[in-house]
Parts: sequence; structure tokens; C-alpha cells
Amino acid sequence: MPSKSFSEIQKDIQKKSPKPIYFLYGAEPFFLDQLMESFENDLMDEMEKGFNFSILYGRDVDPNTLISTCKRYPMMAQYQVVLLKEAQMMKDWDKMESYFESPMDSTVLVIAYKAEKLDKRKKLFKELDKKAILFESKPLYDNQVASWIFEYSKEHGYNMDEPAAHLLAEFCGTNLSKIHNEFQKIKVNIGERRIISSDDVHAFSGMNREYNVFELQKALATRNSDRVIQIFQYFANNPKGTDFSLIGCLALLYGFYSKLWVYQSMKLQNQRPGDAAKLLGMKSEWAMKDIQSAARIYPAGYATRALKILLEYDLRSKGVNNGNTEESGLLKELAFRLLQG
Repeated sequence: MPSKSFSEIQKDIQKKSPKPIYFLYGAEPFFLDQLMESFENDLMDEMEKGFNFSILYGRDVDPNTLISTCKRYPMMAQYQVVLLKEAQMMKDWDKMESYFESPMDSTVLVIAYKAEKLDKRKKLFKELDKKAILFESKPLYDNQVASWIFEYSKEHGYNMDEPAAHLLAEFCGTNLSKIHNEFQKIKVNIGERRIISSDDVHAFSGMNREYNVFELQKALATRNSDRVIQIFQYFANNPKGTDFSLIGCLALLYGFYSKLWVYQSMKLQNQRPGDAAKLLGMKSEWAMKDIQSAARIYPAGYATRALKILLEYDLRSKGVNNGNTEESGLLKELAFRLLQG
């Protein structure tokens, strides 16, 4: 059977026309958890669930018990639903082959297998490939997160402006569960309003309004020395009071300076802003503001030097040629080196 997308499986649930087996796997737990929640809450009404709904956990169940549960017939319903969570923890998966070869049409078995890698060469998974609907939950890349947040807010009936989506993406990174939780906080606080601004992200998420990696990037882009030192000093003095990490900071700045290097070396200043944004893999002209500011201020060779500095401090943060310098010391050094170029 073919693989299906997240939205296609959601449609199966909404139409109440599920298939006998769904095998949900991959390294991004958010999409798996969301689909399992939909199968649990939206496929059957409470009366049907009373007799025809089971949740099993891989750490507690064996294949024989799972097969026995799947082979029960539904009572006063078209089908029964069996959810297997944490499936990667179940042992003796090979014993499931017989059921996968001939699944019950009156059972909907949904398997959530959270694992980064899956050996599809095994006979077991080849059988699944024939009989089950497959869904692979892949982590988003950094440059996909803001667009995903923008679409996610639309799906939930909200219009999040572009600066707000980028701000939330910078704050949460690729942690979709964290984005979901911050989004819920914002929803609760704005009440009936359906438009979400960057002020809302600042006010109602866990982001510190003045001291965050987004503000740091802006300060570096405009070469505001006092502000850069102030932010780095705050991070150094409050390592547990922020969501900041040196590794996360280095990753953000590497992306920023890489784009600046491409922007300057390809002379994208001569392109229309929208075309330049596409060439840089950025969603919009708004997302390029810091790049454009930096390109006006810094000479062309600066981005190359900055990237070398970031590589050096990435290695030092991992203990290479670092001696006994603590993270707070590395932050202060990094601030000085980036400002000096």
C-alpha cells in the first residue's frame, strides 16, 4: 500500500474510513504524537470506544498479546481500534509477520515506532510495505520552520504575521513540540483575537523580550557593539534563566553569516529583494532584513572571517583546544572576536 502524508491520514480519520494497518515511524515525535491523538479522539465516539478501543505500549506488550487483541471482533461498531505506542520497545517483532500477512479487516491497528532509522530490508517491514499505510515523520530543517509555523497557525484558525513566525522559529528552533506549547500559550492569552504579532510572541511565550538570539543577530547585523556585548553578557550571567545555549547560538550565527557570504559574493544586492530571498532559500524579503543591513555595513571578506571564528568556537565548545575556559568565557571571547572581525 502507498505511503500517505500527515494531512492524508488526517482525512482518513475525519472521513472515518481508516485502513487496517497504519505504521507511523521516524525521528520527529511531534507528528507521530499528533496522529496518535487524532486516532484516539476523532475516529470513534465514546460509546463505540467503550468496547472497541485499546491502547498498548511496546515496553509492556508482546507480539502474541498484540495479535490476540487485534483478532477480536468489534462490538456494535464497524471496527475496533488498537493503538500501539512506543512500538520500538516491543521485542520479537518477527512474530508479527503472520498478522501483517493477513490483517483483520475489522481492526484498525496503528503503530507508532519512534526511531531515527528503520531497516526496511527485513521481511517484516517488506510485508508492512505491502499491507500497511506508511508514514515517515521527518524532522524539519531550520529553514523550513518559519513556513511550517505560518501554515500551522492557519490550520488552527489564526493569522500569524511573518515576523512573529520567524521570531517563534528562532526561539524554538526545530523543536515542534515546544512550538506547539508556545503557540498554545499565545492562544490562551490573546483571547478572541485571531491575529498573532511578534509582540504577542514576545509577551506570551517564554522568550525574553530583550535578550534572545534573534536580538543578538540583529545587533550583529547592525554592528551595535554595545548591544552585542550586553546580550552576550546576559547569556553568560544567566545560563539557566534563558533558552540560550552556546551550540544553538553558533548554529544560528553560522546560518546568518553563511547567507551573508552568499549574498555578498554573488552580489545579490543587485537583485530584486524577492529574487535574492529565493536564491538564499528564505521565505520572504522580511527575513532578509538583517542580511541586507549587514551587507551595507561589513566588507565582503568579513563573512568569511566570521565563519572561521564560529568554527573555532564550535570546536572549543566541544573541548578541542579549549583548556579550562568555561562557556561564559567563550561567549565573551566570541563577542569580541566577531565585533573585531
